[in-house]
Amino acid sequence: MIKTLYYRTNKAFNGFNQNLIRSPGARDDYGPGIYCYGDAHHDAIDLTVEASIKRAVPYDTDTTLHPIIIKQMIIGATDLVSKLNVYGDVDRYGQHKVLDIAIKAYADTPILQVLNRISNDLYRHDCHRLTALFAQLTNIDCIEVPKHNIYVILTSKQLSIKRRNT
Repeated sequence: MIKTLYYRTNKAFNGFNQNLIRSPGARDDYGPGIYCYGDAHHDAIDLTVEASIKRAVPYDTDTTLHPIIIKQMIIGATDLVSKLNVYGDVDRYGQHKVLDIAIKAYADTPILQVLNRISNDLYRHDCHRLTALFAQLTNIDCIEVPKHNIYVILTSKQLSIKRRNT
């Protein structure tokens, strides 16, 4: 589905950069991603964008992820061994045991809480890699927040700027 949305910014630019997801000053109230809105706003520079959305999930979903997907998201992190120490002593228990502990830590947790927690625990400065991996593994590429008319787009390649509204 192609959806017309609006992106609010205080600076003009020509394209979206996936690497800037969760950069300093980026909004992440509902998880990492590019925040677009269903309506234009008068106090900001709005860009009209077309978003290619394959599968959206509502923010308040209680759907959980299969442990294999959780495992793939965890092992996709850079410098995995040192980051796994958050869940247990890798030197003492071994990487596979600690990885199992990490997977269980996210089991039976709603999808978006898992995405947020893994982003905070393992991907901090490169969560653009996590959002792209999450979209690839789950075919979910948008988080909808209907209450606030917000669409959190997970990959920059889904967006194209149609016009600048000033």
